[in-house]
Amino acid sequence: MDMIKFRIFAISLYLIILVRSAPYNLGKNLTKYNMKDKDSSYSKAQRNLANDNYILIYFNQDCNYSSGFENFYRSQIDYIINVKNSDIKYKKEDPLYVSKDIGIEIHFDKEIYSLQNFFYIYFDEYMKYLSFIDFTNFNSNSLSNIWHMLHGCSSLKSINFSNFTSSKITNMGYMFYGCSSLESIDLSNFDTSQVTFMNSMFYGCSSLKSIDLSKLNTSQAAYMDDMFYGCSSLKSIDLSNFNTSNVINMKSMFYGCSSLEAIDLSNFNTSKVTDMNSMFYECNSIKSIDLSHFDMINCYSYENIFSNISSIKYINLYDFKNDKIISSIFNNINDTIFVCQINKIINNSKAYNCCNSNLESYDCISSNNGNSDDSNSNNKNLSDLNNINHKTKSSSSISAGAIIGIIAGGLVFVAIIIFCFCKYCRSGDCANSSNLCNCCNKNTKKKYEISEANTNCNMNVPAV
Repeated sequence: MDMIKFRIFAISLYLIILVRSAPYNLGKNLTKYNMKDKDSSYSKAQRNLANDNYILIYFNQDCNYSSGFENFYRSQIDYIINVKNSDIKYKKEDPLYVSKDIGIEIHFDKEIYSLQNFFYIYFDEYMKYLSFIDFTNFNSNSLSNIWHMLHGCSSLKSINFSNFTSSKITNMGYMFYGCSSLESIDLSNFDTSQVTFMNSMFYGCSSLKSIDLSKLNTSQAAYMDDMFYGCSSLKSIDLSNFNTSNVINMKSMFYGCSSLEAIDLSNFNTSKVTDMNSMFYECNSIKSIDLSHFDMINCYSYENIFSNISSIKYINLYDFKNDKIISSIFNNINDTIFVCQINKIINNSKAYNCCNSNLESYDCISSNNGNSDDSNSNNKNLSDLNNINHKTKSSSSISAGAIIGIIAGGLVFVAIIIFCFCKYCRSGDCANSSNLCNCCNKNTKKKYEISEANTNCNMNVPAV
């Protein structure tokens, strides 16, 4: 009887130990774990209350992260949730399979200071399939570095930055580099007051057709080189709000913007810029450009500024004073381009005097340099430019020629008034606006004494 009791006790003890160790034995090879609470109806809303700091992304192809989602630049990830299985969270080093068009949420347990290279294709080849990113629930308050953040995301078509409000960002260089499928970008919520680097920011965004930069604060920006390089679908850019007073590099800034038809650079301050090489290279849809206010006193590299441009007809360099740079420009433009400088329009080696007041209509008079045929030919070309829309800078001072013109015009006006309203004598003849045939008394020397009796005279008496 004692033996039976002992066996029953031993079996019971074994079963107790087995049951207690089962969860460990069954789950020791699994890295994912259940995050449901006791309520089986654990909802997405309840889950988000626990950690609402996340980025939502979608892919346009299936992706198999056999070694996990983690890399050197993603160490700050807390866990990942596959939207399809919203009750399961994965550690960043867990194997993760993501189906096409099924989103994943990347959760963070604290504020993030950097998203540098976070989606960079060089560190994650599956980023070439990234199609959508939503930052609506991401806490960007402490973010300061987004350098190369989306570099190479060639399938990315849409981004939601509606809650992206960081005021500490200093580096946005290469941010959208190679995002060749992105058609529009809204950065209106961005606070860029501390940003220094904007170089290559939209480099290679060849499908980009619209971009809102109206609220972009560029007061601290120093580097804008290659900023819109290769944006071949962009037809217009509103840069009226750009403050470029601290920019030192604009090299290839609009290189290859072959669809760009108009660009307003009236607010550009270029006094600190040292490099403008290839700035408008292959901008083959621009017809006119106003650089009249550009200060290039510190610019040492300006080769190929207008190289490979076939459409441009007019360049306004009205207040431009650096003849060396102008000579460089002439070496890289075709013969149909006219450059207006100070009080002249220059067509390569041929100069034409222009009235300040008529710059907008290109009303120029040939300076007659001894070759009348060339002068007539080029004046005809100048008349063809009337249809080009452009802006001219109003001169802050009146030139000597303008003053002389004003005085001469005043004298002519006085003469017309006298002719129209005054009777006067000339060699015994009188004339006025109502009767050119009144004749003065030949025996008097008074200018306005009229002989009423002598009303018949020669009708051909010329008026003065």
